[in-house]
Amino acid sequence: MSDILGLGIDVVSLSRFTKLLAKGREKLLRRHLFSKREWPVAWGTDLTPGLLARLSARFAVKEAAMKALGCGWGQGTIFKEFEVVPRPTGGVELILHGNARRLAEERGINNWFISIAHERHFSVATALALRD
Repeated sequence: MSDILGLGIDVVSLSRFTKLLAKGREKLLRRHLFSKREWPVAWGTDLTPGLLARLSARFAVKEAAMKALGCGWGQGTIFKEFEVVPRPTGGVELILHGNARRLAEERGINNWFISIAHERHFSVATALALRD
């Protein structure tokens, strides 16, 4: 049986997320928020609704995971330490790096359940931190 050690949720407004990228910050966000696996070159930089939905959902996962871990991005972790990658069977998985990984290990977290959804105006994600 697993113990629930944390739960986080985050909602991202697609209009606000689009404005961030539209201000010419795409390269900055790509470098500081997303890994190459999260924003592969194949996706390009053309800000289509599909790309915006995928990126905003991954950003929501990062925020939700920080909440579940009990830390924020100014409290010893950075966004790139929370990597959201596709599973071969569908859906996504969360991989932690650096301080985020260390914090999870210290708190006994060794498994994550992630759920994401997006619609026309919002993306939402939940992150459930578990000890198996």
